Amino acid sequence: MDLGNDMRHVLEQGWYKEVFPQTRIKSGNQAHLKTAKMGSRVSTSVGVAITGLGAQIIIIDIAHNAEEGRG
Repeated sequence: MDLGNDMRHVLEQGWYKEVFPQTRIKSGNQAHLKTAKMGSRVSTSVGVAITGLGAQIIIIDIAHNAEEGRG
């Protein structure tokens, strides 16, 4: 939830709009945000299925749960 809110906050900043003037939020919430140019961002927890969405580019960041990360 926090990362979704943080992303929305960054996209609404003047400096971001200056660098990426065509990026506009079309719809969304903390977990799934869509842009006016058909881009999107989906966030979820490990173990939750997100199949069926399709993508041209996928970025996976920290794909493990807290128990697996303990050394």
